[in-house]
Amino acid sequence: MFRFTIRELVLLTLVVGMGVGWYCDRASQQAAWRRAFRIQDELMQSHKTEALRARESEAATKLLLNSESGR
Repeated sequence: MFRFTIRELVLLTLVVGMGVGWYCDRASQQAAWRRAFRIQDELMQSHKTEALRARESEAATKLLLNSESGR
């Protein structure tokens, strides 16, 4: 049968605690990165949508101005 000393149990507890702490830290960092990338993607989509609307508005304005100047 195995016999462990207090020192070995404390060392084992320390190693397991460090591993769990590292895992929790990495998981929270990955979640933060995912949130940041999702927010960035949403901002890019909104900017693309706004740019498309601006181009459509500019084209409509040019068409309107051309039709009024032709009268």
